[in-house]
Amino acid sequence: MANSSVTIDDEFPRYKESNPLNYTKVELAKKKKMMMDIKKDYPDLPDAWIEMVLDFEKITPPEKLIQIIEEGEFEYAGKFSSKKNKTNL
Repeated sequence: MANSSVTIDDEFPRYKESNPLNYTKVELAKKKKMMMDIKKDYPDLPDAWIEMVLDFEKITPPEKLIQIIEEGEFEYAGKFSSKKNKTNL
């Protein structure tokens, strides 16, 4: 006979989404909405890329984001790219 003190949740724990950046429930809802909006404009863009950009924006200080935009830091091919010149953005 089975042990009656063990609950179904003990045997089969519920799935919990990973939240390594400690988003609040409101921030998660806003992120989900932003992902859906971006997906409408760019349907071929992988979800992981969209999420990566939104996470980068969350963890990067606003001053650094402004510096990246003003100095065009990301307008060059990456160090693992075969292209060594400016990209056509």
